[in-house]
Parts: sequence; structure tokens; C-alpha cells
Amino acid sequence: MRTMTKCVVGAGWLILGSYGCKQVMGWEEATWWGEGGSGGEAGQSSSSGGAGGMGGDAGAGGMAGMAGAGGIAGMGGAGGMGGGGAGGSGCMTEADCPAVANATRTCTNGVCGFTCNNGFGDCTAAAGCETVLTNNRNHCGACGNACAAYCAGTECNDPVSIAGGYHHHCAVMTNGDVYCWGRNEKGELGDGTLGSKPVPTKVKGLPGPAVQVDGGASATQNNYTPKTCAALVNGEVWCWGEGNGTPTKVGGLANIKEVSVGDAHLCAVSKTGTLYCWGSNSYGQVGDGGTGYAAVPVQITSNVLHISAGGKHTCAVVTGGALQCWGDNGDGQLGIGSFLGKQSPTVVEGIANVSAVRCANSHTCAFAGDALYCWGANQVGQLGTGNINSSSVPKAVNLPGVEAIAVSYNFSAAVTDGTLSMWGFNSSGQLGTGMTNTVYSPMAVALMDVQAIGLASTSSCALLKNREIRCWGANTYGQLGNGGIQQKLLPTLISWP
Repeated sequence: MRTMTKCVVGAGWLILGSYGCKQVMGWEEATWWGEGGSGGEAGQSSSSGGAGGMGGDAGAGGMAGMAGAGGIAGMGGAGGMGGGGAGGSGCMTEADCPAVANATRTCTNGVCGFTCNNGFGDCTAAAGCETVLTNNRNHCGACGNACAAYCAGTECNDPVSIAGGYHHHCAVMTNGDVYCWGRNEKGELGDGTLGSKPVPTKVKGLPGPAVQVDGGASATQNNYTPKTCAALVNGEVWCWGEGNGTPTKVGGLANIKEVSVGDAHLCAVSKTGTLYCWGSNSYGQVGDGGTGYAAVPVQITSNVLHISAGGKHTCAVVTGGALQCWGDNGDGQLGIGSFLGKQSPTVVEGIANVSAVRCANSHTCAFAGDALYCWGANQVGQLGTGNINSSSVPKAVNLPGVEAIAVSYNFSAAVTDGTLSMWGFNSSGQLGTGMTNTVYSPMAVALMDVQAIGLASTSSCALLKNREIRCWGANTYGQLGNGGIQQKLLPTLISWP
């Protein structure tokens, strides 16, 4: 390989690129071609020669400089005659450069380099393009682009939403896949089996990507009937559970954007605002004006923006921000100022501009603007009002700036500026405070940058803004998704298989 030579400008020397140096003396040209560094100039009293050649393998150094007046002859340049230094790596063409695995050689301005081939990266201290960037969770499509869950090709496939069921949780991924984990004796995980899973498991049999998922269950001391449903991109609703581990399409529905699963009834909202409900209706929770079981979806009302099915009651946010509720009202969970049930949508007074509502077993929470309100049963502080007094009308909770809410059987949660606060029953550590005592007012959880929260019966999971999921509380069935069955009192990172 030819090395680069740098000549000194002056004293008749000209720079001629990588081919050497030409010296002009008067009208007669004398030429010397060298491949190392130049020696010291004649007439200088320096004892050292010029610098060695640039790039390439160690080349022969420059000639030793001649002695100047009163001086001594200069020594050869580093890497040249009399010098011990090695030259750098230089090139005239790419072919002059050493080969690099998984890369294309380059030669720019006489300097060798390389460009990693598609699908490879130089992500470590080791020389070369040693890192595969395809299906690599730590380097997905680019060095340092780490995924929270999976790398699908060169794009991260991470969770974008989360939901709770009875003793299980589910999440929708970037590509629309649905993953669930926890109890599965009735097929509520949708993976085609009836065995519980302590890590996220992909729901099998959905005909297309999902946009949202929800779960619920009707339970007694000795039995439970869990169900999970997903709204798909194509507007269909598919459900699984209640003994069937394979997703099944719900007939009579189209163009659906959201589905909500209560204890034993379900509701869905279309993209045009039409509300449908079906299932158990003994308390009028379907909202069709009667109490007879609805075997198929029944159209209830229109102009609905958001729906939530609770234990035996239902609430809907309608166009303009008004709130309507119906069904069981034995604990004042409808928020209408009485304890009488309703079989059709009824306006909740005293609250306007509602953004979201969540119905639990016997209490309800909603936020309007950035203010939070809860009402209904409160025997274990699930309303967050600092006492155990139930209320049949919305009560303000001292937690301004609310961005998201979630409720479960007897505990609640809200996100404010990325900070999660929880309150209510806590026997399994489901509040994430590190203790198991009941909390009557919102208490901050040591977890930042929270985006969404999904609550099951005795466990909680939070989706963070970096797409991580952390869970805590009861874990008998693996509902924390961390691969074990040990209870956790503080948020614990789930384990993606």
C-alpha cells in the first residue's frame, strides 16, 4: 500500500499529493520520490527530521536532513530512515483499505473508513459492524434504539395501551397485537389454552390488529366468569373467556372504536357515536329500558363519546361533555342524588365537560377538565375524599391536573403530570405504596412518567411513557407478568418472553 507523503512548502519543495515530492532548483528540475516523511530542511540546525508519512502501513522515513551552518545533521523523520514511528492508514482507492466484516470500505481524502451494510451497526467498542440491527431488542434498526418489549424487524413493537381484568391484565401493542397475562382457567388470556401465564402471552386468532382491549368478570366466592374483548381496526369486536380460550367475533356490531367489559354485561361505541350493550340486565345495566337478558347487542343511544361498564351499572360521556349513567344504584354509584336504579340513560347533575368516566363494582369516578370527581360506595376509602362516607352525588377529589383515571372493585387511581396516585383498599399491596394499609386520600406511588393505568381485582399495572409496564399487588396467578407468583408491594417490571 502506498503511503501519503507530506512535503514542506518552501525552500523549493512543492506538495504533489500522495506520489511524493518534487524539488525545483533554478531552471533545472531535480526530482525525488519518497514514501515516508520528509527529512529536516538543509540549513536548519534542528536535530530532528520531518514527520513520518501519513496513513497506510509504516513507510520508509524521509531522508535525514543536511546539517545547517553551525548545526548538526537532522535525524530521519518518525517512521522514516533513522525513525521508529509507524505511518497511519491511508489510501488512493477503497481497494487500498482493509476489509471490514458486514461493511463497505471507503476512501475519503486519502483516509480509509467504512460504512455498515444495511441491517448491521457498529454498536460496541469492538471494531467493525458486529451488531445485527434486525429483531434486536437492544438495537432495533439503529444502535441504542432499545425496545421495551419486542423488535419486529427494525421497528419496536411495544405496548401502547393497557387494561385490567379480574386476575389478569392485557396490553395492545404498536402493531395491534394483544398480549395478556395472569389467570386463565376460563380462557381469558385468549391464547387457546386454559392455563395461567406469568408472562405476557399473545392472543391468538384475532383476524387483524386491535385498537383497544378491556376485561372483566362476574365472581362469587367459589366461581368466576371472566371475559376479555378487543375492538379491532376494522371495527369488529372479538371476545374470549368464559371457558373459551379462542377469540370469537361478536355479531351485530360494526365500525366500533371502543368496548367495555363489566361484570356480566358489555357495551361498545361506534365511530359515529352509536352505543350498543348486551348481556346480564337484571339491574337495567344494558340500558334498554327493561331488565331482561340481552343475548345480542342492543342499540341504546347515540352521540356517545366514551363508555364504561361497571359491576352492574354503566356510564357514558356524550357529545358536549354531559354524563349519563344507568343500572344498579344501591350505593349511589349512578351519581343522580338518590339510591334508585335506572333502566335507561339518566343525566348526572352537577358535573359538566366530562372527559372520561370509569365504573367499578359500586363506585364511579370521572374527570371534567382537570378536576376529579368520585361517588358511590366508600367503605374503604375508594372515593378518595378522606373519609368513609358514601355519596350519591359527585364529590370532588383533591387531586388537580388529572390526565387519566382507573377504578377497580374497591380502589382507584389517577395520573397527574405523569405521577400516579392511588387510594382505597390495599390488602394485597395493589396501591403500590410498599404497605398494605387502606388509604383514604390519594397517595403518590413512587413511579414517574406514567401514561396509563390498568386495574384488576387485586393488582395494578402502569404503562410508562417509555413503553415499559410495571405491575404490583397480588400475583397468585402470575397477573404481575414478571415470571413469578410472588406478591409485590412496589411496582415491578414485567418480563417479555
